[in-house]
Amino acid sequence: MIKTNTIDTNSKETEETNSLVEDNWLDLASHFQTKVNKRTSEVSFLHTKAGFLITAAAVLLQVIVSLPKPTGCLAIVAFIASMILSFLSILISIVSMNMGKASSPLDPDSMILRLTEEPRMARYNFAKWLAKSYAKANEEFNRTYNRKYWLQIVSAVLLLASFFIIVILKGISIYV
Repeated sequence: MIKTNTIDTNSKETEETNSLVEDNWLDLASHFQTKVNKRTSEVSFLHTKAGFLITAAAVLLQVIVSLPKPTGCLAIVAFIASMILSFLSILISIVSMNMGKASSPLDPDSMILRLTEEPRMARYNFAKWLAKSYAKANEEFNRTYNRKYWLQIVSAVLLLASFFIIVILKGISIYV
């Protein structure tokens, strides 16, 4: 009878361990899904914004090229500066779109490897480990995201500067 109780206890422990392992994997999958969806939408928004900036800069370059060519020395310099600013806006937007290697701060391979190495990790330890690993990975992702964001602000400022130069040139040419 003692052996039966020991077997039953071992059976219950095995079931608990299997349940913990299953819960860990389910938690990981749920965590990946939530974070990846959120980050993917954030990065997609930045890419869309960069696309609009590229399109606006290309249209502005077309407008600049189609304008009558200025004759004064200062007007020529302003005209060329406006074209350069528009072109730089395009380049910076393209760089911001292509920077960073992943749309998610999570590294699924390392997380799966860790779960494979320690499949019987307690739920509390797993949650603690997952939070630490996400915080570490998220730091790099946030740095890249912020760079993209600020590059797009610079691109928009250059585009606006180019636009204002053209508006001023056009206004001066009308009154002169």
